[in-house]
Amino acid sequence: MIDNLRTIIRNLQLKLKIQEHQIGIIFDIQNIPKDGIQSEKVVNFYTYIKEQLFPKGSLSKIGLKLPNLVEENSIYYDGNTLGKIGPLFDFVIYKNYCLDFEKVASPNTWKL
Repeated sequence: MIDNLRTIIRNLQLKLKIQEHQIGIIFDIQNIPKDGIQSEKVVNFYTYIKEQLFPKGSLSKIGLKLPNLVEENSIYYDGNTLGKIGPLFDFVIYKNYCLDFEKVASPNTWKL
């Protein structure tokens, strides 16, 4: 996956004649794991991706798009999960149909 992403980034830079810091990535999570979204796993994922794809000090952004929040999956967002993982990414995008936005939002969380 990392090698494919590096190739895509390099091709975008050449084709669009842009610098690396002008590129961002959004990871679109389609399914929530059975054990829920755990902030420590998200931290490890973000750190790994940032270190592998972008040079130290890069201004490139990494975002996270979560599955829609509905009653059936709200159990997986235990505690203040969004409040914990929101600050870890440069931005978080999700559609919320069941949780109080004020309880789960962080400054870099976008509600669609």
